[in-house]
Amino acid sequence: MKLPPKDDPHGNQEGSLPRLLVLQVLKAFDVQVDDLGNHLYLFSASDEVESQKLPEMVGGLMIRRLATKFAIRIVDFYWDETGQRRYKPH
Repeated sequence: MKLPPKDDPHGNQEGSLPRLLVLQVLKAFDVQVDDLGNHLYLFSASDEVESQKLPEMVGGLMIRRLATKFAIRIVDFYWDETGQRRYKPH
């Protein structure tokens, strides 16, 4: 069993993605995204509404939270429908 790194025990840094990609995935799954300025966004879908400030690299914990809130499979943030990775870290 692989132990998580001491400086990132919850996979927040390891699972991070660029903000633009996270917003694109949310929009692709019918989440309305309104830019309120200063990296603050209003997300809404059906009866769920939430505002969040997103940094340039969105951490894995926030991605998991958004996935759960808007009923999006977590893998859809990382892999597209053809099985290709959406983001390849350098």
